Amino acid sequence: MPANRRYIHPAHKELLVTMSATMSSKQIARPTKISQRTVQRVLQLWKESGVVERQNYDKRHL
Repeated sequence: MPANRRYIHPAHKELLVTMSATMSSKQIARPTKISQRTVQRVLQLWKESGVVERQNYDKRHL
């Protein structure tokens, strides 16, 4: 994992989703100190799958 990435707890990601009901990704990014692009990625994942955390599946067991 590149050094410029940091872990964001799923509860914080859920908070981003809640905040998105009344704020833009740019407005969310400023006070949370999470990049606007990261906010957009979390929201996109939530819109597509209904969850904020990617599931890591071991393809050998499928």
